[in-house]
Amino acid sequence: MQRRKEPALGWSLLAVAVWLASLAAGTLVGSPSLQHGVLTASTCVAALAVWARVRCRAEQRAAWSCFAVGLSGYAAGYAVLFYAPGLQRLGPGALNLSDCFSLLLYPGVVVGSALLLRERHGGRRLRALLDGGTVVTAVAALLLQWAAHAYPELVAAPALTVFLTIIYPVAVSALAVSMLAGVLGAPGRPGLQWWLLIAGFSVMSLGELAFMAQLAAGTFTFGTPLDAAFAAGPLGAALAAWARTDPPAEAAPRPVVGVTLPVLATVAALIVLADRGTDLPAAAIMLAVVAGLLAAARTVLFVGQEQTLVARTLEAATDPLTGLLNRRALLTCLTERLGGPGPTTLVLVDLDRFKQVKDSLGHVVGDDLLVQLSKRMSHVCPSDAVVARLGSDVFAVVVADTARQSLTLGAELVEVLAKTVSTGEHRVSVGASVGLATSTGAQALEPLELVRRADVALYRSKQERVEVEAWRPELDVRARDRLTLVADLRAALSSDGQLMVYLQPKCDTLTRRIVGFESLVRWKHPSRGMVAPDEFVAATERAGLMPRLTEKVLHLTLVEAAALKRDGRSVPLAVNVSAPDLLDVGFAGRVAAALEEHELPASVLRLEITETVVMSDPARVLTTLGLLTRLGIRLSLDDYGTGLSSLSYLRTLPVDELKIDRSFVARITTDQASKLIVTSTITLAHGLGLAVVAEGIEDEQTLQALADAGCDVVQGYLLGRPAPACDLVWPDPAREQVLDREPVAVPTLTR
Repeated sequence: MQRRKEPALGWSLLAVAVWLASLAAGTLVGSPSLQHGVLTASTCVAALAVWARVRCRAEQRAAWSCFAVGLSGYAAGYAVLFYAPGLQRLGPGALNLSDCFSLLLYPGVVVGSALLLRERHGGRRLRALLDGGTVVTAVAALLLQWAAHAYPELVAAPALTVFLTIIYPVAVSALAVSMLAGVLGAPGRPGLQWWLLIAGFSVMSLGELAFMAQLAAGTFTFGTPLDAAFAAGPLGAALAAWARTDPPAEAAPRPVVGVTLPVLATVAALIVLADRGTDLPAAAIMLAVVAGLLAAARTVLFVGQEQTLVARTLEAATDPLTGLLNRRALLTCLTERLGGPGPTTLVLVDLDRFKQVKDSLGHVVGDDLLVQLSKRMSHVCPSDAVVARLGSDVFAVVVADTARQSLTLGAELVEVLAKTVSTGEHRVSVGASVGLATSTGAQALEPLELVRRADVALYRSKQERVEVEAWRPELDVRARDRLTLVADLRAALSSDGQLMVYLQPKCDTLTRRIVGFESLVRWKHPSRGMVAPDEFVAATERAGLMPRLTEKVLHLTLVEAAALKRDGRSVPLAVNVSAPDLLDVGFAGRVAAALEEHELPASVLRLEITETVVMSDPARVLTTLGLLTRLGIRLSLDDYGTGLSSLSYLRTLPVDELKIDRSFVARITTDQASKLIVTSTITLAHGLGLAVVAEGIEDEQTLQALADAGCDVVQGYLLGRPAPACDLVWPDPAREQVLDREPVAVPTLTR
């Protein structure tokens, strides 16, 4: 895109040329009339340059509009002064129209500068405003004091004459100093834009001070090089208007530099107030008082900000729920303790089953549980221990003990956290897994390395169901092995041949005829051979790859379903889905597309979900399940009985089948409680119009007991192990019509 031409540069260069002409006219020619024209032209061109910038650039338009108005008034003042003397007199005394116009420069530049500084100071605008006000009023008071001492006859003139004589040098000097204070107190370094403004108005300030001195001595006349200084401020503004805009400051403010000028200004105000050597103008005293009040307000603000900073620092280091230290504060504590000579042990505690409690009973109960358990931990730990909360249900304890001593503390923590907690109307209990790592003075570790080791030990504790585990070097080998496994799994998901599905028959309880299959994923690793499903499925969940794995299994399952359909054996195949699948709003659409790709009806597919999946986000999961059922896909509730709110979800879930968990089925012939749970579940499901599947059938006695209880479908090693579809040997179709209970009526594996 071609950049739009900007005339501001041309006007700025023209302003420089005219200003140089003004300087040359005063130096070489010394003609007052020529100097009048050049000075008026210089200020007019500077105002036009800023107006051009306002017109062609949208950024900082409000600020530069204020500059333009002020410069226009200043130029109009010179035009009236030199070329319209008949309009000068407005009233008694020295008040005239040229001064009224010229004085517009200062409020315009002050407001414009404040708007520009507001962008640099960001959230510190009030502080900057108070600092700037202190500097302006103190400098003005100090200049008035100086004028009263240096030019007493000038100060003794009529009030209006004194005002119009002193206001120009006082105002422009205070303005230049306040600009310098504002940019030095802001974050980052001031750019060219600000240096041009400060330089221009500083030169103008010197010129105005020289003007006041010559006026008091009665030697001032137009037509000297001093006249060029009167236009230096407008010239600086014209050049700054063209200069590149300063980028947003990312650096922190420089407190020493930013506070120096306000402090000096406060001292100057006190000097003015302490002056008793001569009669000061009332304006000087008033300005010094205002400067003192602004400095006091700045002090109050500073104290308040410091108190807020202390409170925020404390909040930043504290967990808001439990009042314990957070992760950042824990790392700071470890940094301090690991530098000592003695051992330091980090104990990580992960609550078991906390998510189920929170999802089932709500966040209020979950938060109350965390608070009570954190108090228990603090009570058990030694007095010099540091207890912190690192995450939702992960805590940390730093103790000055060896690993052997800390194992005892870990066991005590597990014991106390396992005790029942009363929260509201509920009594709940959770377990805990503990991992720890120790750093000795001789082999001090970095804080993050100690945390990593403790985390590795904690992972081992949870995976192996060991209550307390201490880090040892071989655990790192296993951790690296897990990382390698995840990398290999990503490659397997992107390729063909490694991942496959095995089919396990689901049979009618009475006839033992196959009524469906459950599709179970298997991984044949190129170098490791067959990887246990529990191992790689857990790694898939931790790596966030479950959606990709489900998509792969769904594709492989539908391939088998299409093959069965071609062989005339069209039975539904079940696929397990996870929480990330059902939380994805596009999951139902992808399932429909997969069925269409393989030219299969929805009736060949059944999806199995668990209560834990539903409780991850009931509203979103139910929405996805509704979309799936409208496609004609049937749903099963898997692992029934192991969750915390089965009955409540049975009323709302669009399932047509319950699968009783094997933990109950395996004990149905030996444990009366398990038998009662199974039989009552079957009765409840039939009453709700749901079919019942029992999994984990491994002997004839269990199968007979389920048949007597009215179970509809059974699944287990007795009836068929998971196997590739090509390895299943189907029975004679004629035998499938016989209502017997002989195991030969189901497919067997070829060996």
